[in-house]
Amino acid sequence: MLKKGRIEKIIRENFSKYFSHIAKHEDIELLSEAVYKLLNHEIEDLHALGKRLFKSGILLSHFFYIFEKVVSLLEKENISLKLGDMLLAKRKLAEGYIEEELKFDRKLFERYRDRKIVAESEELTKALNMHTSWIIDFIDAVIKGKINKDSELDNWIYKTQQIEMPSIVNGTYEKINKSLKETAKRLLEAYRNEEFFYFSVLYREFMGYSSKMQNMLILNFMSKEIISIYTDYLTGLGNQLKLKKDLEKYKDKYLLLIDINNFREINISYGFEMGDNILKLIAETLKNIKDCKAYRFIGDEFAVIVDSKDKAYEVLKNLESMNFTLNNQTISLFFYGALGKIKPNILELAEYSLLKAKKIKTHIIEVEETEKEGPETYRDLLSINAKLKLAVASDKIIPYVQGIFDVNDLSKPEKYEALMRINLEDKTMTPKDFLDILKSTYLYFEATKIMFLKCINIIEKKNVNISFNLSALDIINPNTAKFLKTILIQKPETAKRITLEITEEEAIENFKMVKEFVLEIKKLGVKIAIDDFGSGYANYSYIFNMNPDYIKIDGTLVSEILTNDKQIVFVKSLVSMCKDMEIKTIAEFVDSEEKVKKLKELGVDYLQGFYLHKPEPCNSSVII
Repeated sequence: MLKKGRIEKIIRENFSKYFSHIAKHEDIELLSEAVYKLLNHEIEDLHALGKRLFKSGILLSHFFYIFEKVVSLLEKENISLKLGDMLLAKRKLAEGYIEEELKFDRKLFERYRDRKIVAESEELTKALNMHTSWIIDFIDAVIKGKINKDSELDNWIYKTQQIEMPSIVNGTYEKINKSLKETAKRLLEAYRNEEFFYFSVLYREFMGYSSKMQNMLILNFMSKEIISIYTDYLTGLGNQLKLKKDLEKYKDKYLLLIDINNFREINISYGFEMGDNILKLIAETLKNIKDCKAYRFIGDEFAVIVDSKDKAYEVLKNLESMNFTLNNQTISLFFYGALGKIKPNILELAEYSLLKAKKIKTHIIEVEETEKEGPETYRDLLSINAKLKLAVASDKIIPYVQGIFDVNDLSKPEKYEALMRINLEDKTMTPKDFLDILKSTYLYFEATKIMFLKCINIIEKKNVNISFNLSALDIINPNTAKFLKTILIQKPETAKRITLEITEEEAIENFKMVKEFVLEIKKLGVKIAIDDFGSGYANYSYIFNMNPDYIKIDGTLVSEILTNDKQIVFVKSLVSMCKDMEIKTIAEFVDSEEKVKKLKELGVDYLQGFYLHKPEPCNSSVII
């Protein structure tokens, strides 16, 4: 029988040390109650619990992460759980959370509706207050359901924003304003459709556009002759306008852009006054660092101009050494940084680099590392996100196949590797266009399930063997792993025709969970291939410990197999070792007859590549 006390113990033992903001007893009790009632489908209580979760400062994404982990641990204890249709229960909780978040933000904007600007600009004050009122009205429209049709939303947006900025002529502002309107439509649609998880993601994007618009309004209207507009009202540091002016003078120096990680949690958990005090303390620390000119760039972002890269690293080190006492609890903050030599577009490049640093969890990233990608990449990502949502919802995920040939019989493939493609707007997208972005969203797991079911269908209709690419993300996600196992148990004959390919690097990084999954899945007759072997760790003891059926030799090794003696020695020794252990080898990226002959000479068992067969849709006549 499931007991709330057991859930509380799991959370205390497994999560409080990683999420310092939920270390308090009352927070753990709240989390335990929410998990318990969600598992028991106590629908009537979940809406209120969602509100309480927001007020406690616990992120919605953190709660559902903890929930999935608790479920996984309880299942290992063979505790009976009601894991039927959880969608309604999850929606109810998320609805309460988002409703409270919208009310919170509405109050926040209400505080700024009638603000007075330091510079004596009635036009600027009016413009900012009108924008704030628009945001408040939109939140009201969402919460109270004032707008019921897309046509009504279009009319409302048109009327309320026509008078907002009649005198500004700025292409960038107009683009951001357009993006804000489009995101508003998508937000309203998500809320009406009860897609609260998607709403939560879009809402961050929506508020980001709003913040950018307000800052552009300030920069557009404030006179450069008024000294007071160059100073941040809260910290006394130079502001964004002052920074842009000074960048023109310090072209031989470096700019470091700094972001406080998860600062919004502090405002929610401890209040805005406490958050403001922390920003002031950070500003004082920056002021006292020698040879460092500091600015408050925007929100919780600071900027400093320094003479060298070493000085920039010293600044971050000083900030990371700071401790803060909030409600008798000592906390530390984490910072991300973007560093680059000052040049005409350094602010845009640094802002993009800062986003990249946060995404890949890198403490500090240098602008030169991301400069070739360009800020336009981030705009492309937002566009691709929308396309991926459409693709998953409208069945646009298409399996392509590429033949894998026995080295001694190249007349017909022995089996096929299934490759995901997405067809949208008469264009076929390959994984390099979307996979990294897809993996950063919850849609990835839905795409895995869709692709897997389509591969099962191919096997059953065509009577062929299929290799299916599986990420460690799928394996460590309890819902996806359970889905895969359930399908394979239901179809024992089909399972024998499936090979699951797992990349070498992911297998080692998540070795314990991957090994457990592999051992369990092999009992069902499924074969296992270690993909991209030799590209990363090449840790033989870990990999062979999983008893794979195939090793796929990485394409970077195959590409130089005719010219690089070291690669030849490595492949030869790998093939020999695999033969001794009765593991078959597959060489990828075979693109010439010469490589076919060389790999056959080295004893490789199977070949795959464009020379033998280019990927084709699975309904192609190539599958007999």
